[in-house]
Amino acid sequence: IANLGKKPKPAQLRQLILQLCETAPRNITTLAAILNRNPDALMRHIRPLVKNGTLRLRFPDRPTHPQQAYVASQGALLGPPTE
Repeated sequence: IANLGKKPKPAQLRQLILQLCETAPRNITTLAAILNRNPDALMRHIRPLVKNGTLRLRFPDRPTHPQQAYVASQGALLGPPTE
């Protein structure tokens, strides 16, 4: 995370998001704090991961749930980084 820099490559940032969400469900506020990013800007990376199935919603039936968090799908880190 320390080597991420101010403008990381999207694939690099998305791979890190998947790694963080593999160990425990993480909400957008927590991810933004860990990665030192704006939550709104971070959503540009999370949405494609959710769309392609490598990241899952903790409450898929309620996308706006107040405790919504993200969980890496099993095997998500095995494939190439998502661009």
